[in-house]
Amino acid sequence: MKNKALLVGINKYPDPRNELRGCINDILDMEHLIAETNKVYAKQNIKKLTDRQATKKEIISQIKWLVEGAQPGDQLLFHYSGHGAQVPTLNQNLELDGLDEIICPYDFSDANTTQTAITDKEFAKIFATIPKGVHFVWISDSCHSEDLSRKQQI
Repeated sequence: MKNKALLVGINKYPDPRNELRGCINDILDMEHLIAETNKVYAKQNIKKLTDRQATKKEIISQIKWLVEGAQPGDQLLFHYSGHGAQVPTLNQNLELDGLDEIICPYDFSDANTTQTAITDKEFAKIFATIPKGVHFVWISDSCHSEDLSRKQQI
């Protein structure tokens, strides 16, 4: 059995008006809980991304590390603490409400959301590769992003 965790916390965004407090504390507390208190995850199997490290490219890369090689019986945890939002969808046929739910990585830009946000569709595509029998937990502490897994109209 292999247990892996990816913990992402963003307090400081490039625009100081978007700064948050407590997001890094959230993931440090989670690391302590899963590695020291409950001893479910070995420290070497926990990756953390904070502030400047938590770009879209790096989060996607580390999510791929998280799910890579997963087999039935493994336990995976993805925890995100930072800004979230909803943006108009590019494909009205796939969203009942016309909105995509997103998280806002460190390099997020309102001017270019399609290139800088991570959408519910992107998460769904990656997480769909997780084999049956893998216990997967996804925690997203991100305002305005709904549940990031809204039912899609097909």
